[in-house]
Amino acid sequence: MNRRRMLRAFGAAALSGAVIPRHARAQGIPAVRIAVLQFGSVAWQLETIRRHRLAEVEGVRIDPVILASNQATLVALQAGAVDVIVSDLLWVARQRAGGADWAFRPYSTALGAVEVPAASPIRSLGDLPGRRLGIAGTPLDKSWLILRLLAQRQNGLDLDEAVEKSFGAPPLLAEQLAAGRLDALLTYWQFAARLEAQGAHRELLEGNELYRHLYYMEYNIFADRA
Repeated sequence: MNRRRMLRAFGAAALSGAVIPRHARAQGIPAVRIAVLQFGSVAWQLETIRRHRLAEVEGVRIDPVILASNQATLVALQAGAVDVIVSDLLWVARQRAGGADWAFRPYSTALGAVEVPAASPIRSLGDLPGRRLGIAGTPLDKSWLILRLLAQRQNGLDLDEAVEKSFGAPPLLAEQLAAGRLDALLTYWQFAARLEAQGAHRELLEGNELYRHLYYMEYNIFADRA
């Protein structure tokens, strides 16, 4: 991949899950302010661009704005403090339905996972009731909403009521899981990979499986109705 294509790929990253006010694009602003989480994959991409001076070669200036949480990035975009964030389609759809003038571009197919300690007796979603579940992000995070939907369809469970929830930043929740203060953790893909690489944790359910299970369940429902 040459430099120009890499920057375009980043544009489908930083300008992606992202949400760009259309007026900002029209003005041709030379510097793009991008909201970045220190623990997010976008920060890794920006670091690669910085190290190889890719933005300079292409005549682009990127101004990262470091923030502490996903919620902070949403607020920053709405307040006009940044030009680009990475978010999910559900949030963008809600905003657009409310009249917000955001543009959205697909960003990544990498999803998170539900992780548990390697020796945990938890083997399925049906074992989660009564357990302490950490959730990276907020109550509106798409993975959490999809997990709740799958548990409801598959096990008749309302995880929002059935588990002891803890929302927070992935690094903090990973530490809580490692310390035994959580029984399971729904987290982003890079933190799931890191937990598994340490050898003390295993994957209970991978993010793409959530969608596959729901797809086949819905397909069967529609087939039965037909």
